[in-house]
Amino acid sequence: MTNLSLAPLFRHSIGFDRFNDLFEAALRNESGSSYPPYNVEKHGDDQYRIVIAAAGLQEDDLELEVEQSVLTVRGGRREKNTDSVTYLHQGIAQRAFKLSFRL
Repeated sequence: MTNLSLAPLFRHSIGFDRFNDLFEAALRNESGSSYPPYNVEKHGDDQYRIVIAAAGLQEDDLELEVEQSVLTVRGGRREKNTDSVTYLHQGIAQRAFKLSFRL
């Protein structure tokens, strides 16, 4: 019996799948972080819900956009009203974020 090795055919593609994964990750989330945390829930055959933990943000602080089957969620504090507030401990992150989901 003769063994046929296809390894020489794939020498030039070694590491390409890792590069492809990094490229896909960059398209999904430009910042590369997981802030803010989120859940993707399936509620039926074609019903999904995305839950984003955006503590400290109001509805006006969020922006939703759907373009070319990609849902983009942007968020961040629009105005800083810290004149009347003295924080003893500030543990809620209030930085801007952008999350993208392929629909």
